[in-house]
Amino acid sequence: MFTNPIVSVIVPVYNTEFYLEDCLNSIVNQTYRSIEIILINDGSTDRSYEIMNNYSIRDDRVVVLSQSNNGVSAARNAGLKVAKGKYILFVDSDDFIRNDAVEILCRQAILTNAEIVLGNVYFCYPDGKQNPHPRYQHVTILSNHLVLSGEKCFSQLSEVDAFPPLVYLYFTKHAFIRKHQMLFEEGIVHEDELWCDKALIYAQRVSVMDFFYYFYRLREGSIMHSDNKKYSVYSSIRVVNSLEAFAAELKRKKEFVKIIGYVYVRIFCMYYFICQLLQEMKENTNEYATYFGRLLRKIYPTLSGFQQQACSNYFHKGNKLLLR
Repeated sequence: MFTNPIVSVIVPVYNTEFYLEDCLNSIVNQTYRSIEIILINDGSTDRSYEIMNNYSIRDDRVVVLSQSNNGVSAARNAGLKVAKGKYILFVDSDDFIRNDAVEILCRQAILTNAEIVLGNVYFCYPDGKQNPHPRYQHVTILSNHLVLSGEKCFSQLSEVDAFPPLVYLYFTKHAFIRKHQMLFEEGIVHEDELWCDKALIYAQRVSVMDFFYYFYRLREGSIMHSDNKKYSVYSSIRVVNSLEAFAAELKRKKEFVKIIGYVYVRIFCMYYFICQLLQEMKENTNEYATYFGRLLRKIYPTLSGFQQQACSNYFHKGNKLLLR
């Protein structure tokens, strides 16, 4: 086992035998060598564990943990509990990264003393094309800043609808994660939506890089493309409830007061996403429209002009979907 790694790369694994070797090769062959690679077998029933075990035999930097199928959040939390690195990078087991990703991210983190280095992603389509997602062009917005506060980063990205709730784009100081107890909410999908919001808000120093290092594989059968839309709605509501509680906690503690309205913008962005799912499911949706309508009326007077407009737009766009 590698005893003093600078970076811990945490990889939850569940039934990804066809993609896992590509993922692991991209990590073990990093130009930056001072890493530990923590693989969490989340109850896989295919050859994933065998593949992981073979890599751990060949490379003493690879650590394999196993648990019953508790989901990606529980797997990431298990990885965080044993991680020894000064920095944390999350990678999903069906994706891959540039072979110099860790070297460049780590260099930037040390240079800027940033708690978070925010990079960018290519989406890999089944036909072989690799394109940046048009929504996540956050670098062009913040390119004039070598380092900025998480509050400023969060608010500016929210104002142009470019906030990336993608945890694998956040190269993060381990001490920062421990200080703010940044664990993932278990038992849901879309857990990134909650974790990334909190991470940016809490961060005092964020460095945004024009660096596309992560390759997200769009494929059938992945969690984000599962047909289990009911579970996705349930998870999204859980995220909304947790974000509401987070906003209330910030208000009670009188912390990050100027940013609370942007948390509600994220909440109503989630409502629009929920409405998209509900429309596809052809479900009875009155309870959701009623709940978010009451919430909007309650918080509306506390919001800035932009925040009022953004929350209202998401709410009405969602309702229009439900009426079709």
